[in-house]
Amino acid sequence: WHGAGDRRALTALTLALGFVADHEAIQALAAEVASRPVDPENLIHLGTAVAISQFHRGDAAGAFATVERLRTEHSGDDAQALVDVFESRLRSFAGDQDLAAELAIRWIDHPDVAMRVDALTVAASVDANRGHGARARAGYDAAFAQALAAPGAPMSLAGTPYLFRLSAVADDGAFDEAAAQAEKVERDLART
Repeated sequence: WHGAGDRRALTALTLALGFVADHEAIQALAAEVASRPVDPENLIHLGTAVAISQFHRGDAAGAFATVERLRTEHSGDDAQALVDVFESRLRSFAGDQDLAAELAIRWIDHPDVAMRVDALTVAASVDANRGHGARARAGYDAAFAQALAAPGAPMSLAGTPYLFRLSAVADDGAFDEAAAQAEKVERDLART
């Protein structure tokens, strides 16, 4: 990223800093990017990394202010879908299941498979958080099936709904089933 300003490098750096939860580096990168020409999609992804960092540091108000800034600064359906689905996940984490569902459901038919899978996964998570286990599992299954059926989609797209489905199965008390399903994919996950 520092050498060539490549957008793929910025995406990888943003994800890596998020994975290691380096909050200071995320803030520094956001400040650095503000002075460089960067495409809107990368700005949104970086903004969501800043927001999740704020959220995990106990600044939920700051996180939602960052999301609102992203919504205001970026227009168009694709930008709004990215921001809405991200916010829906964050709202669900914060306990606002009604707003999480409202934001996610509007994008479950989005033409981009990643948006559909994410929106379906959040909607299923809302069901799980509300205690509707069977409906949550069906929602995760729908997201998982769409991820697997999409030509050229990375296998990682199927990982989140699969993992969340395992949690829903365990939450329903079917621990042996959840463990068996986790063990079924463990070797492949480790290899890939």
